[in-house]
Amino acid sequence: MKIAIKEYKLGNGLKCIFYQNNKTPIVNIAVGYEVGSRYEKDGQKGIAHLFEHMMFQGSENIKKNQHFEIVQKCGGYCNAFTHNDFTIFHTRVTSNHLETILWLESERMNNLNIDETNLENQKNVVIEEKLSHYDNLPYGTAMSNILSNIFKGTPYQTPIIGIKEDIENITVDIAKEFYNTYYTPNRAAIAISGDIDVDKCIEKVEKYFGWINKKNSKVEELNFEVNCNKFKPKIVKDNVSLVALYLAFPIPPAGSREEYIWEYFVNSIANTKSSRLFKNLVYKKKYANSLFVLDYMLMKGGVMVINVLANQGIDIKLIEKEIFSEIDKLVNEGLTSKEFNTIRNKIEFTHLTKLYLVQYVNLSILMNWLMFRKPELINEEIEKYLSVTPDEILNAVKKYIRKECMFKLIYEPK
Repeated sequence: MKIAIKEYKLGNGLKCIFYQNNKTPIVNIAVGYEVGSRYEKDGQKGIAHLFEHMMFQGSENIKKNQHFEIVQKCGGYCNAFTHNDFTIFHTRVTSNHLETILWLESERMNNLNIDETNLENQKNVVIEEKLSHYDNLPYGTAMSNILSNIFKGTPYQTPIIGIKEDIENITVDIAKEFYNTYYTPNRAAIAISGDIDVDKCIEKVEKYFGWINKKNSKVEELNFEVNCNKFKPKIVKDNVSLVALYLAFPIPPAGSREEYIWEYFVNSIANTKSSRLFKNLVYKKKYANSLFVLDYMLMKGGVMVINVLANQGIDIKLIEKEIFSEIDKLVNEGLTSKEFNTIRNKIEFTHLTKLYLVQYVNLSILMNWLMFRKPELINEEIEKYLSVTPDEILNAVKKYIRKECMFKLIYEPK
C-alpha cells in the first residue's frame, strides 16, 4: 500500500503535507514545531514542555481554555506531546470543521496570550505533573537517570519534563522570547490527512496561515557527541517494593540503518511471551516479575534500555548474568530461521496495518518531515525493515550491546 503524499510550502516558510483519503468524513490535522527539550537553554529546562501547555491557554481571539471547548463542540478530539526534538499538536474532527481547526492553529501560532496569570498557572500544572508522574512515582526517575548518564554533556541529558527550579524561574519575558524564536511558520509544518480535496485544502491553509509573517531561524546548535564511556553504576533507594534493573547502551540515532535492525533484536530478546528472556527469566527460572526492552531513538543519538523487575528475594546479579548469557547465545548462534521469519512477518503485518489508520499516517508523515525532511519515508519503511538480514542483527548487537559500554541502574526499596 502506497501513501500518496502531496507537499506544498507557503511563502512564509510553513511546510504543508497532505494525504487525501475520502473513505470516512474525518480529517486529521497536526502542527509540528522544530522545538523540543534539546533546544532549551541552561536555566530554562522544561520550557518546551511548558509551552505545550501554554498553547492551549488562549490567544487574541480565543479565550482561556476555549480551544478544547471549540474542538469538543465540533465533535472532535485534540492533544499534544513534547519530544526531545520537536513538539506536535494534533486534532481529529469531521471534515466539515477543518476550517475551524485551521483558524485555531493559526491563532495560537501568531497571537498566543502569554501573560503572568496564564504562565504561573501552567507552571504550577507542570510542576505538579513532574511530582505525580516522575518524582513520586515508583521508578519514575529511571529515564532521567539513564539520559543524564548516557547523554551527559549534551542537550539530551535533561528529561523533557525539565527541572523544577528552572520552571519556577521562567518569566513572561523569557516565555515570549522562546515563543517568538521557535513558534514561527518557518520552523513549523502542518500535516492534513483524511477527507480533503488537496487543492482546496491548500487554499484554506493559505487563507489562515499565509498572512503570518513572524520569522526566526536563529538556533544555536549544541554539542551532541555521545561517547562509549565506562559508565559508573548507580543505585537508587526509592519507595518501591521490588528491585529493578536497568541496563542502558548508547546506540545510533533515528534514521540510521540500525533503527530497523533493533526491532528484530527487541522482539527476539524480550517484549513478547515467546521471547528468549521472557521465557527464561519469567517462566522457566521465575527470577523476574516483568521485563521490557526499549530502543529510544532521537535525532542525534539513541539508547537501548533493558528493564527487569526482579521477584522478591532474587539476587539482581543472577538476572544480569542471565541477560548477557542470552545475548551471547544470540551473538554466537544467531536467530533460528523460524525465529527470524516470525519476527519479520510480525513487523510486516504491524506496519501494513498501521497504514490503514489515517491518524497514524498523519503523525508519521509529519514526524518524518520534522526529523528527516522526508515525509515520503512512510512508503519506504516496510522495505527497510524487510531488508534486514540475520548477519546485520548479530553485527549490531556485537557492536553496541556490550558490557564495556553500559550504564547500570538499580532501584532498591528504602
